[in-house]
Amino acid sequence: MPNHRLSTALAAAINADCLIAAVFEDGSLSAAAAALDSACNGQIKSLIASGDVSGKSGRSAMLHGLPGVSAPRVLLVGAGAAGAMDAARYLKLTREAIKALKGTPIKHAHSTLPALTVTGRDAA
Repeated sequence: MPNHRLSTALAAAINADCLIAAVFEDGSLSAAAAALDSACNGQIKSLIASGDVSGKSGRSAMLHGLPGVSAPRVLLVGAGAAGAMDAARYLKLTREAIKALKGTPIKHAHSTLPALTVTGRDAA
């Protein structure tokens, strides 16, 4: 039987081996990534500004030990252009996140990607 759990906790307070959040090509952050950035005093935006993190599609960056974030790792995945995301782009983003987790010691990851707005998909 699958183990499913719903959570309404703030991303920075979630206890998991890794949190997954999206960043966009223009340097903007998903709501979850923005909350994480706020919790760690702007370190995510700083890494984007320095070029160490990119929001380009297919890119990802594993961050370790962000202050103010309960999870020891945060995986930022590039979501491409900000704005409307279709189902195909969302699936590609999800595949990139899973690919980035392969071969790591991560046992429990919490993805914030389902909170992204995807055209043609209902909110349920």
